[in-house]
Formats: sequence, C-alpha cells, structure tokens
Amino acid sequence: MPILHLFISKGRFNSEEELDQYIKPEYTDDGDKINSPFMKEVGLSSFEPGCIEATFESEECEIIELLEGSSYEEQWLNSVPENLKANVAVTVYEPNVLTSPNLCTLEYLGGYNYEV
Repeated sequence: MPILHLFISKGRFNSEEELDQYIKPEYTDDGDKINSPFMKEVGLSSFEPGCIEATFESEECEIIELLEGSSYEEQWLNSVPENLKANVAVTVYEPNVLTSPNLCTLEYLGGYNYEV
C-alpha cells in the first residue's frame, strides 16, 4: 500500500513563493535539476513534482482545516493528530521516495497509508 509523508510548519514561510523556493528544484541552463533544500533534507528520489502538494495559509489554522482538499484525504486525514495548528503543510506521495524524512527541518508528522 502506498505511503504519503506529511510535514507541517508554523510561521517559517512568509509567502507561497518562499515555500515554493524551499520545495521545488531549480534547473541549470542545460536543464539539469538542482535539488531544493527540502529535497536534500528528506533524501528525495524518484522525483515526481505532481505528487508533492504544498499548502500555505497566511495565518495558522487547525491542521485538519489546512489539509482539506488534499489528495486521498478521506483515506488518511482522520489519522492525523487533532488540535495541531500550522500555516504550511507539505504532503509527498509515491512514486516519490524519501530516505530521511526525519531529517527535515519542517515538523514530520509521519507516513500514512492510502490507496490509489
């Protein structure tokens, strides 16, 4: 069964653009990928950008509210700890593979099963 990895943050990023710079890779003029800080921290391999979802809100809110509308939410959202507040959530789905999610500077909430 596939596993998604969930990360949250409170007040670290001031804009969606700032969050994107942390998550998304850059590319050289030749088209070679330069891993982003997030990719380096979590040991991301098998990179599929369409399988990473990032949510930014200007104010902290309940994590459940922040994650509403996430892919496959009906399968895993009820497993997320309640009463957490954040303004950023990053969800990484397969086929992306993380070798070191615990080394991320964002708070790692763990892996959750889902079915495609």
